[in-house]
Amino acid sequence: MNNDPEIQNDDDGITPFDIFIVLLRYRKLIISITLFSVVLAVAGYFIYPAYQYNKARRDNQFQGKAFFSVNNHVQPLVTQNLGSLINDADIVYDSLRDAGMEIFNYGRKQKISLADEAERSRALFLINELLVKGVDLKGKVIPEKSRMLKINSVNGNNTANSRTVEISFKNEDIVLVNSFIQAMFIRSNETILSYIRSDAEAIVRNFELLMNNADGIQYTQQILAENFNQYSFFKNVFEGRENVLLQSNAVITENMITLEALQDAYAFKGVILGFTGFLMALMLAFLLNVIRITKSDEKAMKKIREAMGNSGGK
Repeated sequence: MNNDPEIQNDDDGITPFDIFIVLLRYRKLIISITLFSVVLAVAGYFIYPAYQYNKARRDNQFQGKAFFSVNNHVQPLVTQNLGSLINDADIVYDSLRDAGMEIFNYGRKQKISLADEAERSRALFLINELLVKGVDLKGKVIPEKSRMLKINSVNGNNTANSRTVEISFKNEDIVLVNSFIQAMFIRSNETILSYIRSDAEAIVRNFELLMNNADGIQYTQQILAENFNQYSFFKNVFEGRENVLLQSNAVITENMITLEALQDAYAFKGVILGFTGFLMALMLAFLLNVIRITKSDEKAMKKIREAMGNSGGK
């Protein structure tokens, strides 16, 4: 009969003392693996963020931001969210071309010509997926920080009727960034003008008709006075002196993260790595202890040998 207290089958189960004995027996293994994990985490804290920082410097990009909003005179005529009207593949495609982009890169070694009209349909599809919808070619959502173009509605929580959008565009060429935002504004302005043209023309036509037939009645003069500013605005729009959209000054910043920020982001991962190493060391210690006890139990070993001998099955 085996008198080893660690393998006796009693009703007490595993006691805290038993756990302490296992930890004591495999203390060197536990300490070694934990220290290795801590050293690896500390080394990673200085090496990996530095690698990310140097890579970011090589892939440095500029980010341009601007706000487009519907002119007050035009707002009653725009019944849709501004973002839904201008976040369009055709507008983006034409704006990229107007800004001077001839090649659109959509993968590490994948690119398509924007200058070749024969490629327009395929380029529109790629731009619609990657830039307008913000999904990759497998249908997965592209993280916000990795998107080249973002068009977000701005109106507090009420984005359904938003008349203001924020345009954000990233590229390594600062001139292209600025040119794209300006081209996007021009294209968007043309789109909104086309959207409201029939209503705006009716406003101008009706005002001029009323003005030409004014009979000096006070009520008629009052209507003309109340609508004169709106008439003048749309008259200037059609003559090219006003825009239906307003644009804030574009702000271009260098999209560069600091080494300190990368190290701070890694610090939590380093703690997790060290703690994971400690847990793995504990699991390995208890596994080795189970193997040691099993080897000393003849009945258990006999059953294992019989099981292995019958592995072919009969």
